Amino acid sequence: MDEGLLTGLISIDLKKAFDTVDHEILCQKREHYGVVGKELSWFKSYLSNRKQYYRFNGADSNINDINVGVPQGPLPRSSPISCLYK
Repeated sequence: MDEGLLTGLISIDLKKAFDTVDHEILCQKREHYGVVGKELSWFKSYLSNRKQYYRFNGADSNINDINVGVPQGPLPRSSPISCLYK
């Protein structure tokens, strides 16, 4: 900047990237890298049978299955994903 040259910055927020992770692909990749057996079953059970609905102005949406995205926010210590953040 002192020499009159152009300075640029690119900033990327990757938080939303976790909203698009396909559960099946994530499990396949974990298996590829050696997570198998009980550990893989545990991880799959953490992602399976997840549902969501919205409530707005007292009206509820339909209940929908969630097949993509990784749960975010505060994680219980026993969650299969919490070990990735230590």
